[in-house]
Amino acid sequence: MRIDEENIYNNNFDSLLALGLMSGTSLDGVDVALLSTDGNKNIISRGYSNFNFPKRLKNKIEKFIINRNNPFFISRLITDFHICCIKDFMNKNNIKIESIDLIGFHGHTVFHKPNEGWSWQIGDGQHMSNSLKIPVVSNFRYRDVCLGGEGAPLVPIWHLSLINSFKYKKFPCAFLNIGGIANISYLMNNEDIPTSFDIGPGNTLLDFIMKEYFNREFDKNGVEAEKGNICYDTIQNILSESWFNLEPPKSLDKNELNKSILRYTGHLSPNDKAATLAKLISSAAKKSISFLTSPPRVWYICGGGRLNKSIIKGFHEEFGETVYLVDEIGWNGDSIEAEAFAYLAVRSMKGMACTWKNTTGVRHPTAGGLLSYPRRI
Repeated sequence: MRIDEENIYNNNFDSLLALGLMSGTSLDGVDVALLSTDGNKNIISRGYSNFNFPKRLKNKIEKFIINRNNPFFISRLITDFHICCIKDFMNKNNIKIESIDLIGFHGHTVFHKPNEGWSWQIGDGQHMSNSLKIPVVSNFRYRDVCLGGEGAPLVPIWHLSLINSFKYKKFPCAFLNIGGIANISYLMNNEDIPTSFDIGPGNTLLDFIMKEYFNREFDKNGVEAEKGNICYDTIQNILSESWFNLEPPKSLDKNELNKSILRYTGHLSPNDKAATLAKLISSAAKKSISFLTSPPRVWYICGGGRLNKSIIKGFHEEFGETVYLVDEIGWNGDSIEAEAFAYLAVRSMKGMACTWKNTTGVRHPTAGGLLSYPRRI
C-alpha cells in the first residue's frame, strides 16, 4: 500500500516497505537497506547494498567538518549522493520506486554536542522527498536533544526487535556496535526498554592511525594491529579520563577524546598504537559493565569494527565464549544500522517512541524525526 497524507496523519496503516539509509562517522560510504515492518515485532529484510563515497566527496565532507564553510552546498552533495544510491539500489534489485512507502534518512553526523543542545546530521530530507516523490523521515536526533536527551544511541529499540526475532535468546545480553563510536545496548529481557550509551571511541582513531602512518583508509582484518604490542598502561591511563567514569546516559562526538587519547599513545610505534587502540574498545566495554545491573551472558558484536580480527580477539580475551558476531547467528552485520533507520522511520511515522530515558536520558518517551512529504509544485 502506497501511503498518502490522509493515511499518515490518521495512522491508517500496518506494515510499510521502508528504505533505511546510514552514513557512519567513519565516512566509509552509504548503506541502503529495504525493510518491511510495522515498527514493532514484524520485520522482514528485503535487501541491502553498500555504496562507497567517491574520494572527492569524502574529501569535501572532511574539509567541511573542519571549516564549516557552505553547509547548503555540502548538504546538497550528500543528499544527491544518497538519492543516486537509492536509484542504483532499486535498479539493481528490480524494485519499482512506487512500491516504497517511506525512507529513513539518517544524514551524516558532522557535530554532536548534546550538552550544548545540538546535534547536526547534515542532509536535506525535503529535497530527497521532492526528488523521489516519497515521504522521508530525517533529523532523527533533534527532538531528543531538545527534550534533554543525548540524541544517541538511537537503535536500542531495533536491537530489542532483533533479539525478539531470534529463537535462542539468553538474557541479559548486549549488542555492542563498533562504528566510528562504540555503543552498547543492554537488554535485561525481551520486553523492557534496553539501557544504552556510548562506551568510547570505535574505529575513528584506528582509521586515523591507518591514514597517518600506513596510507590506508582502515586496518583491514586488523593486520597492522596484530603486528603490534598492546600497551596496557596506556589503556588504563585513557580509561582514567573523566568521560569514561561518567554515569550513563552519555554520548560522544567522534573528535571529543581524540587529542587526549592520541597524547597517551604518542610514544608508541605505529603498529603498537594500532594494537593498543584496538584493545581499548574491548577494555572500554569491560569497564562499561560497572554501569549495568549484571554482566551480559551474551555479547552480539555489530558494526564495521566486527571485521577487525584484532578488535574481536580483545573481546574474546575479555568475555570468552560469550562473544558472537551478529553474522554468526544469521543476521547481516552490514545491513543492521541501515535497517534500523527504516524501522525508526516507520515508528516515527506512526508516532511511536524511538528514545527513552534508559536509552538517551530524554525526559519522556519521544518519537524522533522530521517528516518531509513531497511538495506539490
